[in-house]
Amino acid sequence: MQDIHIFENVEDAVGILKNYKKTIDKKDLAKEAIIKSSIQSNIVRGFHKLNRPPSSIYREWANKNIDEIIAVLNSITAKEDFDAHLFEWIDDFIDYWNSQINDSNKRIIFGQASKIVNVLIKTLNESTFLSNENVVPFLNVPFDEFSLKPIKNVINKLTEVKYRINIPTNPTMSYINSPDLYRIIQNAVFELCKKASIVPILYDYWCWNEKHDI
Repeated sequence: MQDIHIFENVEDAVGILKNYKKTIDKKDLAKEAIIKSSIQSNIVRGFHKLNRPPSSIYREWANKNIDEIIAVLNSITAKEDFDAHLFEWIDDFIDYWNSQINDSNKRIIFGQASKIVNVLIKTLNESTFLSNENVVPFLNVPFDEFSLKPIKNVINKLTEVKYRINIPTNPTMSYINSPDLYRIIQNAVFELCKKASIVPILYDYWCWNEKHDI
């Protein structure tokens, strides 16, 4: 696994990302295979001592919702619609998760839930089930150490909020602990990718796939 590159400044980030070339190949995968492959081992390791396996909770929710998610993604033409549906799916997943656990202290953190749902959407976009190319520029980045750490030094150059955002030295998906923080950092990534003339989901391929040789 390659080291995570932390951008020195916005110019460094733009220079690297604008030269990143990646074609998202479509694969003919069954829905069951998509669901299974979208729950990665590093995600599962983020949960401890649950009364049910976290992968089982996710797969149950995904199996119940995947047809609707595919249909909606294939019909979306505006970012506002994508964002609204995305937050509905994240909220629904949080509700389902919380209904399956017996300890309120094990409620899922917003960053964990958003990453899981965004990885599912990213994986669906790699399949032949999604044919709507218009939705690709709207896809959100699944946040974890690999996507958060690179922007640690430049985040405050990319936001419009009046207070400082501090990304920890070793951030995890749990760092994103609220919808507001999620939106701030997601918007910052979108702004960076706009400057680099790439769609934001390619940032995640650079952050995650390239570092894991996927």
